[in-house]
Amino acid sequence: MTIKNPKVFISYSWEDEQHLNWVKSLADRLLANGVDASIDQYDLVLGDRLPQFMEQQITASDFVIIVCTKTYKEKANSRTSGVGYEGHIISDELLTGKNERKFIPVIKDGRVYEVLPTFLSGKLSIDLSNDEYFEKGFDNLLRTIFGVKKKPAVGEIPKKIKKVHYYLLVKMKVKI
Repeated sequence: MTIKNPKVFISYSWEDEQHLNWVKSLADRLLANGVDASIDQYDLVLGDRLPQFMEQQITASDFVIIVCTKTYKEKANSRTSGVGYEGHIISDELLTGKNERKFIPVIKDGRVYEVLPTFLSGKLSIDLSNDEYFEKGFDNLLRTIFGVKKKPAVGEIPKKIKKVHYYLLVKMKVKI
């Protein structure tokens, strides 16, 4: 059995050099873990059309990781720059109900209410804002992308519970 490498697009705002490097590191880590991660820093060359790239990546990807910061929220909510353009495409997919789980908010810094744009309100996010949360959050992100369930199987009902349940049924004169 061959496992397919999931395709992921990373949506983020262009901020400072440190932020661009953080996003690139996230893409590198995903790539190293078998995820076909796309970002403009790797997948665009001079002369490419930005709107076409954004549309194709969002539409064709299995997941879209949205790196949420205060700047991202600002640009998304005001529909400015590339983030605003992507916001239109993401909102359309959310509105038409194509795949609600496709869009995964990642908290890079700040609190959820400070960094999540309106179109992501109420979505469960992953906190990668500091070293304390990063490893656990990244593992959770990989499990989500690969569709690996974390929930264990339901076990047997304990015998003592079965006995009490049986006793109650007999006491209430329920036919078994």
